Amino acid sequence: MYFNRQPNANTTSNMFIGRDSEITVYYFHGKLDDIHIYSKALSASEIKALSNIR
Repeated sequence: MYFNRQPNANTTSNMFIGRDSEITVYYFHGKLDDIHIYSKALSASEIKALSNIR
């Protein structure tokens, strides 16, 4: 996972958006902007190319 064009996590586990993976009573209460979800893992060069579009 990348955050602000920098690698932020390296895992093969499930990712949850908007809630904690272990505790289902805590949900994210806020706004998310500019979110993209892909059906495959993007390479570092693909991510860099996408970040240069702005």
